[in-house]
Amino acid sequence: MKYSDQQRVEKMRETTEKLLRYVEKENITPEKIFAEEAVQWTITTPLYNIGEHAANLSEDFKKRYPDIPWVKIAGLRHRLVHYY
Repeated sequence: MKYSDQQRVEKMRETTEKLLRYVEKENITPEKIFAEEAVQWTITTPLYNIGEHAANLSEDFKKRYPDIPWVKIAGLRHRLVHYY
């Protein structure tokens, strides 16, 4: 499905809010993330999605918001998925 930039940003926002609520509710700490594979999967999957949407935003949109590190957001996804 082809999403508009606005739809992508909205999906990124929703995913971020859900992830932050989960982390708070479950008292997820960095130590817990490093120690528990299930938590790692639970945390990284939303990050993949956020990075994927960031990578597919139009160049015009990204240029309108230069203070947001779009390349780093998309790059995190690549690092998580491809381990580089």
